[in-house]
Amino acid sequence: MLTHLLGRHLEEPSEQNLIASGHLANLHRLSNDVVRKVPSDRSYPTSTRAIQTEARVYRRLGKDKRIARYITLRDDYIDLKYEHNGDLQTYLEKHQQVPHDFVNRAARQAVKAVNYIHQNGVVHSDLAARQFLLDDGMHLRLSDFAGASLDGSGALIIENATHYLPRDEVSHSSMKTDIFALGSTLYEIMKGGEKPYGDKSDEEVQELYSRKEFPNLDFIQDGSWKRIIEGCWKGWYESTQDILPDLPAEKRFRFHG
Repeated sequence: MLTHLLGRHLEEPSEQNLIASGHLANLHRLSNDVVRKVPSDRSYPTSTRAIQTEARVYRRLGKDKRIARYITLRDDYIDLKYEHNGDLQTYLEKHQQVPHDFVNRAARQAVKAVNYIHQNGVVHSDLAARQFLLDDGMHLRLSDFAGASLDGSGALIIENATHYLPRDEVSHSSMKTDIFALGSTLYEIMKGGEKPYGDKSDEEVQELYSRKEFPNLDFIQDGSWKRIIEGCWKGWYESTQDILPDLPAEKRFRFHG
């Protein structure tokens, strides 16, 4: 439980403690262990709606070990536990020699996190390695639901080109589009944070995806992960539940550095 963090002194959000700024929300570090997410522009209805949506999503998901740890949920702000180990993308980019067992565990946890939100009526709509926080035990926790779809509601954002399933403009985010993005996220995990077709323009990436031409996966030694990523990209899975039987065996791993 995180209730012990509530009694500590928290700064008010300011330019000095702003640690991240986005189209819909800003993130302020109010203490050593608490961050607050607020609308990036309170006069912009979509920004306010994003915070309200994220609060609703966290209420729906509750306290799960694969989900970011919230402390306070309000319609105009959300307080979350600050995870000192940062996000998965940054970690992978900084540590090129990541133990294979950690990679395997991280990939398994990413799949299970997405399966959990889908089972609860949530479509993330912007899955990527950067959206997974690393807790004190270096376990993954999925975060940033400001643009999510809840029970089929319209999502407020879409994925970046490297994680975006080509579709017409009127098609909503769905479990299918999340599964495609999960495939690209697993690619990032396997490739040290590198995005699929990360050296190409957005237009080139989408053209390749539209022709069902995907990056080579021969660098992945474990055939199970090759098949899972390919399956996510090519639409072999109807749901994340279908991915679970294909996951390679879990290995006990203790993080040492």
